[in-house]
Amino acid sequence: ELEVLIKKTNLDCETGEIEVSHAEAIKHIQYREIFESIGKRVAYLAKVKELIHGGYFLDINGVSVFMPGSLGGVNKLIDFNELLGQDIYVVPLNYSKEKDYIVVSHRDYLRTLIPEALDALDPGDSFSGFVTGSTKFGVFVEFNKCLTGLIHKTDLDEATIELFDSRSLKPGDEIDFTIKEIAQKNRIILTQK
Repeated sequence: ELEVLIKKTNLDCETGEIEVSHAEAIKHIQYREIFESIGKRVAYLAKVKELIHGGYFLDINGVSVFMPGSLGGVNKLIDFNELLGQDIYVVPLNYSKEKDYIVVSHRDYLRTLIPEALDALDPGDSFSGFVTGSTKFGVFVEFNKCLTGLIHKTDLDEATIELFDSRSLKPGDEIDFTIKEIAQKNRIILTQK
């Protein structure tokens, strides 16, 4: 047995021709599966195909879906081009009737990884990550694909404090650090000392 999608019929002629497509049937079934999983905790592996103003078009087994740029990472993306060509897991969020596409989120998938990633952390563990932003009291760092922690300015090493004080520390800069503690509400406190 083979599932097919009827593309065209011509029953007026003697042969009664019917044009069908197995590939389009598979694509239609996949689309329906993704559509029906909106709002459920289901993730799909997708290839990031194209960057357009406002987001990305991705491919899930032949089905084109859209991901807003704001949903490409746990934090705001520093370089939107870094996702191009990547295979990432996404969660279907909703359907845009106006644009006629399914909207997906990589951020929602990454957030499901946080509890397990937090459980694996121990004070004293060393990591490398990148700066996502800074405030007057410290630097926020993303690491381990899904975690974000804070290095208080009093816990910055000498080289980093110079960059911090001169406002030369920018989002995307790589930084090494150690887990200081996991505080209440799973806040991750980091240190370079």
